[in-house]
Amino acid sequence: MQLYMNPMSTYSQKALIALYEKGLPVTLQVLNLRDRAVRQRYEAHYPLGRIPMLETDDGQQIPESSIIIEYLQDHYPSHGPCLIPAEREAARQVRLLDRLFDQCLNDAALTLLHLQLGIRQADERAERKAHKWLATAYPMLEQALSPGPWLAGAFSMADCAALPGLYYARQFLPFDERPLIADYWQRANTRPSVAATFALADQAWREQSA
Repeated sequence: MQLYMNPMSTYSQKALIALYEKGLPVTLQVLNLRDRAVRQRYEAHYPLGRIPMLETDDGQQIPESSIIIEYLQDHYPSHGPCLIPAEREAARQVRLLDRLFDQCLNDAALTLLHLQLGIRQADERAERKAHKWLATAYPMLEQALSPGPWLAGAFSMADCAALPGLYYARQFLPFDERPLIADYWQRANTRPSVAATFALADQAWREQSA
């Protein structure tokens, strides 16, 4: 399989954590979609032109990080942990947390990052809204973590969604004084799938800054 991605992209990180958790062989096709020529070539291969996109051995193109994880769990249930429980109510809770942390935590962190880097034009209203969503997301994280050790009990798609958001959110709204989140972050970074994913992101940022 091939994962078309960028290591600095939170949604790429989300899919990559899942692939590493499943222990599946995958070739990473790293794309800089801000390069017009790269984007044009990619859109010729995949017209939607979005990342991440998983391409299977038989050429099937699977977009969107949550759908990629659904595919991995459906097709490789015996590989690695169960990222989406079989029991319907437990699965619904994982999917709910996945959507909440994509929309409240991840998107808010990305808005602030893009404003900081000048990728997005200065917008005080968007900045205030993003800070509000981060301040809303942290209590939701704490509530989900209160039984521990992971958001839905066992490591799942919900964690794959939340951790990339925290990778960026921590610089805009530190969580040092939120012990449940701080412990969660430290615990997650000892997990090989998460450590490997964020190591790639750290390297990509260093190379871009050089």
